[in-house]
Amino acid sequence: MKAGLTLTVLAALIQSAYADETSSMFKLSGFGTFSEVRTDDKAVGYKLTFQNNARADQWSTDVDTRLGAQLDINQGGKFSGVVQLMGLQRDTGSFDTQVEWANASWQISDQWRLRVGRMVTPAVSSADSRYIGYAYPTVRPDANIIGIYPLIRHDGADLTWDSEALNGRLRIQSFLGQTSYATPTLAFKAKAIIGITGSYSTGPWTVRAAHTEISRAKAQSGTDYPKLVGLRNGLQAINPVCSNCGDSLALFRNGLEGWSAKINDVMVSWDDDTWFAQAEYARRSTDTYISGLSAYALLAGMRSGNFTPFVGYSSLKVLDKNSAVSFTSAAAPTTAAGLSAAVSGLFLAGRADRQITSFGLRWAPLNNMDVKFQADLTRFDHPEAGFGGYYTHLRDSKGALIPFDGKVNVYSLAVDFVF
Repeated sequence: MKAGLTLTVLAALIQSAYADETSSMFKLSGFGTFSEVRTDDKAVGYKLTFQNNARADQWSTDVDTRLGAQLDINQGGKFSGVVQLMGLQRDTGSFDTQVEWANASWQISDQWRLRVGRMVTPAVSSADSRYIGYAYPTVRPDANIIGIYPLIRHDGADLTWDSEALNGRLRIQSFLGQTSYATPTLAFKAKAIIGITGSYSTGPWTVRAAHTEISRAKAQSGTDYPKLVGLRNGLQAINPVCSNCGDSLALFRNGLEGWSAKINDVMVSWDDDTWFAQAEYARRSTDTYISGLSAYALLAGMRSGNFTPFVGYSSLKVLDKNSAVSFTSAAAPTTAAGLSAAVSGLFLAGRADRQITSFGLRWAPLNNMDVKFQADLTRFDHPEAGFGGYYTHLRDSKGALIPFDGKVNVYSLAVDFVF
């Protein structure tokens, strides 16, 4: 959906909701961000994981600029519903609108709620508000943490228990469903997502933990899909005469025929309405060529009038499948050498180990708008790797990686609003 049509659809939703504003059955809300982002190195571009355009050493509006509208229906009753549309740059490189939320809710009792439909997958702490810039002090949630689980949403159901307990508030949510996810080079389908989250708040303290499992997921299409098929078929053909191809074959076979992953996340925060601090740790393990990851993030800041300065630090480590391989086959040495180079190239490209030191300022002159500046000073452990995702190591016109010294800064300016 093109930008003009996107804005037309969102405007129509807004207009229809306001036409019914005399009825308590409907409530319209919305959110948006206009941002400019740039890196200071021509070798590294910046984008969200699923986006196509990764601009380097130039200002770009592609990363965080978005517009969303949400219609809540029958608020206050036992049954309610919500539909949320949002437009932003996606995997095609164009501004496109999709349905982010579309679910019906049954408030079974004061403590129990059941939802069915499309909803956010709460794998990490910022999941529910990751696109609502006004909801948090930084320009965007930490890239190292949010990148642990990029799938964003699922179609299915969740059951939530929420009650006062232990001199605080205790909330437990279980969920299941399925989803699809597309990047510029590969599209996935995950047939089963299941998980549970729990949070406890008392005074200024909040503790949250989540466990999410993905199963029966597989790559289905995209420009990288034939490459993966070729690697699987090549390893499968040579495996009977290869002494050490079995492990890599299993990784690529799982990626195409059905892989699984487990994601764990723990967060602790403290907020007394003036000072705030948060620490979060997330970890991902998989049984495919997609690497396991671990990340932690620290954030602290202070609210002073309309101003909120903040500082942060986060680290991402690749846990496995980040080493070169050397297949051995006396019967087919040339084929083994070629497959070794191809598989090693893919594994080594995933070495995105990095540390990010952030600082910034939020200014909220109005109660529904803010202006933010943020600098992310980023250091990579393996600047020679062809990493992708939030940070993308770019190539020149001949397909070679542009030389990179491992240090890049990302600067962001953003205006957020809600209505």
